[in-house]
Amino acid sequence: MYAQVYGRIDSSLNIEDADGLFEFDRWILIQDARGKLIGFVLLKTTPFGLKVGLTGSDGSVAGREAIKAFHRRVYREKGVYGEVSDALERVVAGHAPRVPVDVAQLVLRPKVVHREADGYHYSREITRLGRRTKLMVGTPVPPPI
Repeated sequence: MYAQVYGRIDSSLNIEDADGLFEFDRWILIQDARGKLIGFVLLKTTPFGLKVGLTGSDGSVAGREAIKAFHRRVYREKGVYGEVSDALERVVAGHAPRVPVDVAQLVLRPKVVHREADGYHYSREITRLGRRTKLMVGTPVPPPI
């Protein structure tokens, strides 16, 4: 399902093989009433909380709606955050707090982000995909000292 979803977005998937999916230590698999897999959410534990990494659906109406509903709820939880591109930004608009670039830079260290004029959007290099514009949403929490 990952290859199906992300292959439509970009033919050069940023996870080369199935083993790469194990960098995500939390998996949520979404099933319909009959037990059919209709969606997935892969997250990773970071010093700033849980980062939503990869999400997608089987393309069904139920699967797409389940993933949209997940994104509209999850970023309100303290310690949950993610980086979104334009399509997902439209889904979460009004449902997720935006993280200022200065905070995003701290969370993403040592990755380098290039600030956009609005103070929220930034671009950065994504492995095997090149430079992409992103917006961090949610509520990352600073690690304990």
